[in-house]
Amino acid sequence: MKIFDHQSAAYQELLIRAQTYFAGHWRHLPIKTRWHSLIIGPTGGGKSALGTILAAETGAALLRINVTGWMPSGAHNRAVAETISTIIEHIHSHPKSILFLDEIDKVGYETPWNSYIRGELFEILDGVFPVGAKGTEDSSLAVDDQGTLSLSQRNTLAEKLCTTTFVIGAGTFQDFYEAQGGSGQIGFQPEHQTLLQSFGPTPEIIAKKLPREVVNRFNSSLLLIPQLDPSHYKLIAHQAEQSLPSWIQPAFREAASVRLTQAIAARSGCRFVEEALSDALKCAKAPASEPPSPEPDLCDW
Repeated sequence: MKIFDHQSAAYQELLIRAQTYFAGHWRHLPIKTRWHSLIIGPTGGGKSALGTILAAETGAALLRINVTGWMPSGAHNRAVAETISTIIEHIHSHPKSILFLDEIDKVGYETPWNSYIRGELFEILDGVFPVGAKGTEDSSLAVDDQGTLSLSQRNTLAEKLCTTTFVIGAGTFQDFYEAQGGSGQIGFQPEHQTLLQSFGPTPEIIAKKLPREVVNRFNSSLLLIPQLDPSHYKLIAHQAEQSLPSWIQPAFREAASVRLTQAIAARSGCRFVEEALSDALKCAKAPASEPPSPEPDLCDW
């Protein structure tokens, strides 16, 4: 998988945090440390890809949970039996984990089930499994007749949640990026504009969209992926082309050039390379005896 240039700064900071977390030297210190990391970036910027690449580099097992998939479970009062049990089984089954909570900005909307989900989210971020938490139907955990975890089992899993599970939240906060227009600014103070030009909202702005109780559970140094400008799109297309085998590069180059203008206008982000590759494959002719393909360089955006 590939780290594109516009993601590099955020990923390097994320990697350092994860490596330090998994090293574990902080566990017996008298002051609590704060590792939960929040990635902010426009749609198509590659936030999910960073979690996948980080898991591969650190050797941790990745569990990605989309908050928009969590919410319907909560609406029917099933989240404890479904979403939480999935987290429990994942943590139980792996010595170290990355928990990637995608579209976390969606919990900012005031709806009855969002209030329910926020309560569970707070517990996960605080390293606590709720009373009544259950394993899955085929769980190897010690449970009672109703499938509920015992107190000692919950405490053991909560310890793993606190010490071997690196938590990443990710959100688009797309309306902030849309408000920037083409300027790359959202009303930052002049002294901050150089640092944050085209990078997105500050923690203070995020707190106006996402409940403060959620924001406060993450490291205040946000990992910001920039709104892509035309030069980014051209560089991404070039980097993607170079990662492909030579027989398809010309077709991809032509398809990407067609898709490029549309992608810039629609602000579709890195996904346009997938569309360009699909277009290229429809007309490119693969060699009769193609060598084994290497591990794919492109990822699910």
